[in-house]
Amino acid sequence: MTTITHSSLERMLIYGGENEKALVTFYRTADPSRKEEIKRAFNYLFKKYEDNGMFDTSRAFDMLGITPLPARRQS
Repeated sequence: MTTITHSSLERMLIYGGENEKALVTFYRTADPSRKEEIKRAFNYLFKKYEDNGMFDTSRAFDMLGITPLPARRQS
């Protein structure tokens, strides 16, 4: 089963449509037993946005052979 992390939920909010955004809200507000039901029912969606999934930018950079630029320091 897919491991749901804060990062994967954030990717769903950034790259997903309205259904994914609603699912994140539903998941975040659910009690622990309900979360397990949600994970089982929507595993295929969570899998797309998991760490190293198709929407993980670090994976995309690796696939394209791109080295990401270092973060800019605020002055």
